[in-house]
Amino acid sequence: MHPLKDKYILGISNEKMPFIIGMILLVIEIGIIVVLFLSHPSLSLKIISMVIAFHLGGRLAIIGTGLEFNFSTLTILLIILTYLTAFLLIMLSVIGFLWAKAQEFKLFKNFVETRMKKAEQRAETMKKWSWIGLVVFVWMPFPMTGAIMGFLIARAEGYKSLTSIMIAIPSMWFGVVCWTIWFDELYKIIEKIGPQLTTYVTILLVLLPFLYYLSAKLIKKIRLMKKAVNRKE
Repeated sequence: MHPLKDKYILGISNEKMPFIIGMILLVIEIGIIVVLFLSHPSLSLKIISMVIAFHLGGRLAIIGTGLEFNFSTLTILLIILTYLTAFLLIMLSVIGFLWAKAQEFKLFKNFVETRMKKAEQRAETMKKWSWIGLVVFVWMPFPMTGAIMGFLIARAEGYKSLTSIMIAIPSMWFGVVCWTIWFDELYKIIEKIGPQLTTYVTILLVLLPFLYYLSAKLIKKIRLMKKAVNRKE
């Protein structure tokens, strides 16, 4: 394993390049949404709702929201892939900047070091699976998995930045395609059971990260209480 001690976590000659590419994609996407808002306000608001759902609940939430709006599978894939690619490139640059400035600004230090430590811990566990483990990790749409953490794990395992990006982004794309197609079929089955059930499923997907966080906190608290009781005994 290669500890994340490099000053420039992206490890490329131009740290700003992913940010520039991501911002170009994002500006294009914003321009399209503005045009849609002027011609089809409801459509643009639905797309914005999908983006908000992603930031609240992750990839499954944005997929579920798109299906709830009765968008076609192709439309959902187009929206998700373009936005997530731009978001990933921008976030990698932001994390790279924060990592480089972590020692200078204490405000960034805890934020960055927490994520780097998680990446190193997971890299230690996943290194026996090589790049296949990274692909599966990014492919999974669950909380605490994804392309950003997958990239950091790849860097911790010693992969070069370009290789890490080439593992993270296509794996994310593949995962989005698979889960969108599968959830499209799942929602069709759920609609046959009850038309309103898909709405509850979508809400659950949006809330899933919060439920995961609360359950993790609760489990940790219970374990600490048990340890305290055992010590008294």
